[in-house]
Amino acid sequence: GAAGQTITFTLQQIDPLVNFIGAGLQQPEQMLWLTLYPLSVGGAYNDATRTYQWQVNNAPAGRRWRSIRTVLNPSGNDLSRVENIQFWTLIDTTAARRARNPTLVLDFGDVSENAVAVSPTRLAVSRSGTGADTVYTGRAIVGLDSLHSERDAFSRAFNQERNDTGLPGDVVPLLPFTSPDSSGVLRDFPICQRGDVRLNRLGDAKTNCTVRNGRLDENDIDLDNTLNFVSSQRESERVLRYVVDLADPKAYTRVGKCEVPPVDGIGGVESGTRCWVFFRLPFNAPVDTIGGGPAIRRVRALRLTMVSGAGAGDDAFTMLPIAQFRLTGASWLKRADRPLTGVAGERTGLGSVQASTIGTMDRDSTSGLIYESPPGVNDAPDQILTGLENQRVQINERSMRLTAQQLAPYQRAEAYMRFAEGSRNFMQYRELRVWARGRGSGWGQDGEMNFFVRIGRDVDNFYLYRTPVAAGSGQAAWLPEVRVDFDKFFALRAQLQNAFLQNSPDSLACHGADSVLIARSGLPAGVDVRRYAACNGGYMVYTVDPNISPPNLAAVQDLAVGMIRVDSLGAGAGRVIPGDTLELWVDDMRLTKVDNTPGYAAQVGLSITAGDLGTFRAAFSHRDANFRQLNETPSYVSDNQFDIGTSLRLDKFLPAGLGYAIPVTVNHSSGANNPLYVSRSDLLGDGIRGLRTPRSGATNVSVALRRTAPAREGWVGTIVNNLGATANYGTATSRTEYSDGKSTNFNAGVDYNLASAANARPMPQWVDNAIDALPDWLQNAEWARALRNAQVRLNPANVRISSSMARADDRRTAYLKPADALADTGRLVTGLTRYWRNVAGVELRPFEALSARWDFTSLRDLRQYGDSSPTAIVATAERGKLLGLDVGLERERQVNTVFGFTPTVAFWMRPRIDFTSSYSMQRDPNTRLLVRDADTTGGFHLPRRVNNAQTLAIGANIDIPAALRAYLRDSVVARVLVNLLQPIDVQASRSLVSAFDGAPFTPGAGYQLGWGGIDHFRTQNGLSATTAGSSAQVTVSTGLRLPFGAALTTRLQHVNSRNWTRRLDNSLTVIDGEQRTFPDLALRLNLRPRFAERVITSIGGSVRYLNTRQSSVVPSEFAGGAADVRVSRVTSYPVNGSITWNVGTGLMTSFGVGSTHRLDSLPGSVAESRSRDLNADVSRSLKMPVKWKLRSDLRTRVSYQQSSAQSWVQNLGASATRARLADNGRQAINVNADADVAENLTFSLTGARIVTFDNNLNRRFSQLVFTAVLQVSFFAGEFK
Repeated sequence: GAAGQTITFTLQQIDPLVNFIGAGLQQPEQMLWLTLYPLSVGGAYNDATRTYQWQVNNAPAGRRWRSIRTVLNPSGNDLSRVENIQFWTLIDTTAARRARNPTLVLDFGDVSENAVAVSPTRLAVSRSGTGADTVYTGRAIVGLDSLHSERDAFSRAFNQERNDTGLPGDVVPLLPFTSPDSSGVLRDFPICQRGDVRLNRLGDAKTNCTVRNGRLDENDIDLDNTLNFVSSQRESERVLRYVVDLADPKAYTRVGKCEVPPVDGIGGVESGTRCWVFFRLPFNAPVDTIGGGPAIRRVRALRLTMVSGAGAGDDAFTMLPIAQFRLTGASWLKRADRPLTGVAGERTGLGSVQASTIGTMDRDSTSGLIYESPPGVNDAPDQILTGLENQRVQINERSMRLTAQQLAPYQRAEAYMRFAEGSRNFMQYRELRVWARGRGSGWGQDGEMNFFVRIGRDVDNFYLYRTPVAAGSGQAAWLPEVRVDFDKFFALRAQLQNAFLQNSPDSLACHGADSVLIARSGLPAGVDVRRYAACNGGYMVYTVDPNISPPNLAAVQDLAVGMIRVDSLGAGAGRVIPGDTLELWVDDMRLTKVDNTPGYAAQVGLSITAGDLGTFRAAFSHRDANFRQLNETPSYVSDNQFDIGTSLRLDKFLPAGLGYAIPVTVNHSSGANNPLYVSRSDLLGDGIRGLRTPRSGATNVSVALRRTAPAREGWVGTIVNNLGATANYGTATSRTEYSDGKSTNFNAGVDYNLASAANARPMPQWVDNAIDALPDWLQNAEWARALRNAQVRLNPANVRISSSMARADDRRTAYLKPADALADTGRLVTGLTRYWRNVAGVELRPFEALSARWDFTSLRDLRQYGDSSPTAIVATAERGKLLGLDVGLERERQVNTVFGFTPTVAFWMRPRIDFTSSYSMQRDPNTRLLVRDADTTGGFHLPRRVNNAQTLAIGANIDIPAALRAYLRDSVVARVLVNLLQPIDVQASRSLVSAFDGAPFTPGAGYQLGWGGIDHFRTQNGLSATTAGSSAQVTVSTGLRLPFGAALTTRLQHVNSRNWTRRLDNSLTVIDGEQRTFPDLALRLNLRPRFAERVITSIGGSVRYLNTRQSSVVPSEFAGGAADVRVSRVTSYPVNGSITWNVGTGLMTSFGVGSTHRLDSLPGSVAESRSRDLNADVSRSLKMPVKWKLRSDLRTRVSYQQSSAQSWVQNLGASATRARLADNGRQAINVNADADVAENLTFSLTGARIVTFDNNLNRRFSQLVFTAVLQVSFFAGEFK
């Protein structure tokens, strides 16, 4: 201001009607100050001399303008819900001077990124006394037809330390200058800089200087790095244009407070009384639509243009603040921009519809708009407040305002809301209450206009209640309150459903205006519908499909209110005449009359145990339709469950010498539901004739047979003792409102599982003779002794064979209606499955060091598919035979092979060899696609999905200390080496994988067992695998044992991989990869210092250095193109330590430091990144005074974390081009204390200071958080 003070306004200083609650300080409003200079002034205001250093001679006269713009969203914002553009501004409202007020032009849409910037054409420096005087002259347009952005040209990132150089207008590309000492041309000369933090005067251009302002400045709205329109394409913009003349009092919506503002500005702004004026522009009525307008759901930017007033002088400044700029609309959406015909559908007519809000802030006596809240509704916060809160909350009460123009008879205007969670349940309530009133003509008990409430699924399936409402002034216009009785909806819904079941005509019991509204309603396009409706006393239920999408109060998705014109009366004061604007206010909608009907549940059970003979149990439970737990809603369906079961040892009734266990189990369960309302609906169960009530039942009988007393009859006993059999038979019935089904299933199987003791024999004599023939030093070798003492096991370690057959039949009838109807006989669907599953496995351990296991699983489909389709014919042809018997079609097969060999070579060397393979095949006889053999004339086959994986690993553990102890004499050097060295582990492995999609064959035994190399895996029967891969890995690890409990470990790993992928044209893509990890060093310490055991209990720590290099080569997709080579190097240095102190109670400290460096070589560029982490932690338990009666010590903890990350990218084509992509981090200090106050009560207190920063964008955000938590735990024990 004039005295250098900060100029701010609170909302109450702007709008006298605003109402707040709370004891906190009211924050000043954020404002946009606009200052329009005379054309003779360029800027460069000098604070010392209070003059402008940039003057323009011979400036043109007349009105002038400048524009600014803001990005709403680079990809576009959805403005389809916006109804009004509104803002406050401070202007002169006196008739003598208001012509000086400017005009504002608002453009929403795809505005041009081509900016008009001006700069001086000459700089003159002269000396006067001891100082220098700088003067800019001339004016020129710069930066036209170019995209202005401070982003790095290569990386498109922004680094404020390097890229914050300013935009054209603030930076002059070429500026001639003269001075007493020299003259020349300055390049990229900034005429302003925002580096200082002084408070500038209003209107000073330095306030928005883009040079060194610490933020990214650019005109790239959609972030595509391309100018959208050049100057020759300026008419190609697609915008909605709104023009408001601030000099026209007809444009004022409301005038707020008036005063002489403390505004001095930078000169030329006249003083005097100013008034805050509120402007509201209808968003759906732009002054002009340019280029057809933008997509209203993808509006990218707003351009604001200020044009000097017609009465403003050529040398006058124009200053204007804008506050509370809002794009507003109702919280509910209007169904359409125009009136809708009838009571349903979305067929539109002529006219327009607007949905907005109105409240206690909207009182304009000049236009007759006086808002009064409904009875009992006043300015109040959404939540109950004490009034002592440290912040002020605006509490102005609002209603929804719905207006319509050209609303013809039997048309409606409405606003609606769809629940974000999908649907809500209204069944717990029996009434909906809402305040509604009209404004203007047509309202009242005998008027043409009705208010309606609609509840339902969508605009074509709903419940509706319509009623006349009053109009007038004061709270009496809201009376009476609109009440909607849900019981009447239930009755109409049952009436409609019964009519639908009996194929009655479309509309039922709808007469007069209701029948006309239904007839004029639009129907969904593109589908054949038959609508049903039932009406009674203003209540209506309407649906286009009572069976699929009827309205349902148990799942309300759409809630709407609106006005409907039901009749055209004769002459009268309340008659609606053409040109009338019809208006409706709606407020305070709520659900009332909560359903508190009590619910009950009961259960009784009986259990009998007859020793080891068997058991018997029975249980019955009942839950009525209104039963619910806390925080639950009733199901409105009673549930009756009966369960009975018995288990019987049938072998107890047979001779004891039989030696078999034969348990038999029989279970039966049944359930029945009696719906008060049909499940998950609002349809009364008693109101529907012939309703199918849900019922279910299941019966299951199972029997098992297994030997309990071993038979001793040689090979017969071996078979019988390990053989078991099971059988199961079950039936089930199920009935719902829309289906009735029955199923039976039977399965039986036998299982043979032999796990016999080892039948071991010594090695043959010729093995001993061969060893004896070796030299003495070989005869005494450990491998020779192990081979001589080895035992040969002749029998398998485990053999398992099982076979089972299953058959299931299912018959289900599906209905379109929930009750019996002559036209709904149901659709029968049958299902039949017949499977034969065989599982075999054998494990061999011929030597202690050698093991092998083979598992086989096969699933065969015994169902006959016949010859009704090509797929069925092929499925029948591919069935197999065994001994002349049909064994069905094999659908699945799995083969797993495992081989392990761990020979004894020496006591200090333990070699190992492991081989595994896993094969799987799937075939579906219900597929729609058949495949041929290799050529196009081959036979048809069912496609198979074949996979296999093979892994071969060879390794050894070499215990060097044990070898040194055995082969070196006892000496100081030997003892040092034994204590220093650790064993070395070496492993080399190779993995092969392949997959065939749509293969017309089953691979041979070699592929199924995993034999062969990569060529065998890549190709089978002349067909290349869809995907295949090969990888080889070598790993070596060892370490050193150091003094004081320290250990140094190291690891080396090298991995090579190659992957093949078959393309659609049967060509192969080969991708090679390599990974090398070296060095990988880790130093660990775990020390209990005896010298300081009184102070320190233990010290632990670790240091690691890890270096990894990865590379990949991907061939080009174009012939002769260069391959895509990528190389990545990662180096990390983590350091961690901890100390447990023997001081006080449980004092522990720990810290960690880490650094990671990553270098990625990409095609055409190199990316580099560094990250650093630091953390420290101190924790201790403190004794509390005994009188506090705490159940535990106070557990305290203080921690500090710091992390930072930087990344850069460099263009290989330009060695000097290196851009910083990111430089950000986080710092946090946390303090925590908690204690157990009681057995079930814990109190904790937490404080934290968190700082996040981004040096690229010059941003820093600090948080201070305090949290107090009192946790109460409840436990009621276990209910039995």
